[in-house]
Amino acid sequence: MRALLVAGIISLVLLAFPAWAGPSSGTPKYFGKLEILVTTVENTEINFASKDVIELLSAAEPPGFTLKTFRVEFLDGMPSEVVPISYESKSVDMGIVESLSSSKGVIKLASNNYNGTVKVRLITVFSKSRWIELKAGKTTIDLAEFSSLDLKNVTFRFSIDNYAPFAIVGLKSPDGRDLLSQVSQEDVNVDYVKFDPKHVEVNAAELGLGRYILEIAGGEEYVMPNAFIAAEEEFLNITIPAKSTKTLTVKRKSGWKTLGAIVVLYSVTPGPLSDNVKVEGRMIDLAYKRGEEFEISGASLMIPPLEMSYWIKAYLVFGESVRVTNNEGHEVHAIIVPVNIKETGTWTKKGLIVKVTKEDLRGIKNGFIVVQLPPNAKIRSIVLPNGDTIKGIERETRVWMGSFRRISIGENEAIIQVKGGNTVDEGQYLFEIEWEPLKIKLVDADGNPIAGADVIAEGPINVSATSDERGIAELRVYSPGAYKIFVNFKGSKVAETFIGTLVNDEATLRCNVYNLEVEVKSMLGSPVGNAAVTVSNKGGFKQTLITDSTGKATFAQLPGGNYEIDVKYKRIASSESYTVSKSGKKSVSLDMIFDLPVIGPISGTEVAAVGTASVATLAFWGLRRGKKKKEYNELEDEDTNDF
Repeated sequence: MRALLVAGIISLVLLAFPAWAGPSSGTPKYFGKLEILVTTVENTEINFASKDVIELLSAAEPPGFTLKTFRVEFLDGMPSEVVPISYESKSVDMGIVESLSSSKGVIKLASNNYNGTVKVRLITVFSKSRWIELKAGKTTIDLAEFSSLDLKNVTFRFSIDNYAPFAIVGLKSPDGRDLLSQVSQEDVNVDYVKFDPKHVEVNAAELGLGRYILEIAGGEEYVMPNAFIAAEEEFLNITIPAKSTKTLTVKRKSGWKTLGAIVVLYSVTPGPLSDNVKVEGRMIDLAYKRGEEFEISGASLMIPPLEMSYWIKAYLVFGESVRVTNNEGHEVHAIIVPVNIKETGTWTKKGLIVKVTKEDLRGIKNGFIVVQLPPNAKIRSIVLPNGDTIKGIERETRVWMGSFRRISIGENEAIIQVKGGNTVDEGQYLFEIEWEPLKIKLVDADGNPIAGADVIAEGPINVSATSDERGIAELRVYSPGAYKIFVNFKGSKVAETFIGTLVNDEATLRCNVYNLEVEVKSMLGSPVGNAAVTVSNKGGFKQTLITDSTGKATFAQLPGGNYEIDVKYKRIASSESYTVSKSGKKSVSLDMIFDLPVIGPISGTEVAAVGTASVATLAFWGLRRGKKKKEYNELEDEDTNDF
């Protein structure tokens, strides 16, 4: 079975990335990753002397693209005397290295007493990606912009996280063909269109650099685990008579879910080649097709030559049933391999731990552990039950206790065969995973970073972090899934959102945090400096500032909500409630007419009580006393200077 692809995402307030939900979104947003791939291919020969070191370089990047991978394929296998010095992963078939790969664009080879020529194919893949919000319905993927760049071998991939409640159900080409239908698949090369419920890959250079219409369906029935055992059951042989139809329900194991089946149809008959057979199911990917005509003859014409034809087709059918209609005039044969899956594994900080027992795999022909991760996670290695570590393997088939074992480790996905026929490798497997932290930049209503806020993520696991001086909090998630995010700051919850898709890019989240300027004035409107202004809320936050000479005190980054504002100037005090919902100013008027030297502030209440004349007398004597005191101080200063 062709291994499933994987990818996934999150949101950013940038053109290249999707926008996150606001501070109080009730449901998570999910995004699909659209990746445009440009591939260059060069066939060449490497001439080795006995001690040569050869450095191979990737092709130059097209404008707007970045290097994804550089691969060297050895057309006849890499000679054992050639030693790879610099590379990241390799593909091996029965001990023979078929290719080497690197994401850095450089691969070095050394000759260990090898003299000769090695035929290689240099393949460089460049990528450019963006995120598309997932919604039930139709989405346009427009590749027309690339038609003017004279690019060849252009492919696009669209991927949805396994745990996201969405699936791909349709795709139309620029000329209107339904690329997921069997009719269209029969008309094009099987490698031009590949798909499953979560991924689609299209050779756009061959099918057109125009507008593709992608159809997405939503619902909990489309949620899939990120780690599972995939069981290829014992195959069935059936015959579909001429002009008839057969429907087969895929066998389901107890405690397992039906993923689908591998269906191989074949026919060998006299006469010209014909394949008028239709396969139906929930989703069908034609994965392999081959047909030939040949002649059977002997040493003489005693038996006249016979013209024969055969064809074989292999399908990946998703769903619980498959229907085969044979419109030929002869019977058609089918091999059907049911595929069931069961969620497995425990997510830990070290990676995914999967325990395999013979009982789990009883009655299974072939069993695999399949792991598919979001884009912010990379699989570094697989530790086997015997303690051996497998890493740097892109794809490998090896001899395995009288059978064969298939292993593949990609950037975000991996498979390892744990049963083949009667051979079972039971025990504990550890998939060592490197998770990039989920980086969230917190900003206030004015776009300024918020430092010291507590960010809490609740989901498959619960983690928390505190934002630094840049406003960035790094959440160390290590389990795929949707997360609810809470931001607490100064005793209040200032943001709440859902993250449906995880990526390793910095995301910006705007919080309900504002700046408040409090201006203190007297009853006559004059500014009151040196007044103590205290703001407090029910969350326990309290802060006091002193007004400047203009009567102002600015409180930076207050959480939105209800506050008590208390102002005190000497013996005069005032208190009132205020709701902070945006950055702005609040004016507070004290019950004070003026402030007298020595005597201090005079309130309006006092003026009303003693009368204007009394206040004027107090003011006179207060000013006089203040003046005498000032003169006395000045005299002391003068005497001191004379001495």
